[in-house]
Amino acid sequence: MPTTRDVAVVTARQTALPALLEGLLGTEVARIHPCDLAMGRVAERPWKAVVVENGPVDRSLPDPCAAVRWLMPRRGLVIANGDDPAGRRLAGCGGAFLWSDGDFRADLTASNINLRWGRLEFDALARGELARFRLPAETDVYTALSAVSCAVGLGMPLREVSRRLETNANESR
Repeated sequence: MPTTRDVAVVTARQTALPALLEGLLGTEVARIHPCDLAMGRVAERPWKAVVVENGPVDRSLPDPCAAVRWLMPRRGLVIANGDDPAGRRLAGCGGAFLWSDGDFRADLTASNINLRWGRLEFDALARGELARFRLPAETDVYTALSAVSCAVGLGMPLREVSRRLETNANESR
C-alpha cells in the first residue's frame, strides 16, 4: 500500500474525499488546489496516485482535469470520473483509471445506486470482481467512487475496499 503522501487529491473544494482516502488507505493524503498546480506551487513528486475530483465548474479556477493533464508528472496513476469529458481526455494520457456510474467501459462501474434506510448502497464492478457497498447516507456517491477507484487502482481487491469502507463507517458512528 502507499506510503506517506504518495496519494494526492486535486480539488478546488473542501470535500470528504481526502479523509475517506486516509481512512481507507491508512496514509496521509496531500490536498492540491488546481490553482497551486497551475501556478507551479506544487513540488514535483512521483505520486503513486492522483485523484482528480471534478465538481461544479467554476470558470474562475483552472479545471482540475486540465491542470493534472498538463502539469503533473507523467507517472503514477490518475483517478478520474469517466462520465466527464475532461476525465475521459485524461485517459488518453495513459495511466488513468476511470470510474463511472453506469458506463461499463470504465475501469470501475457502479450500478444499482440507491439511498435507502439511512445509507447509500451500490454495486461496483472492477477487474472482474463485483462487490456491494453500504455506506452512510451522507456519503456522496461520486466521492465514494473516487475513493474506491483509487484503492482498486493501487491494487486493493474490491471486496477488501468494501469491507474497509463499511468498517470505517461503523467505527465513525
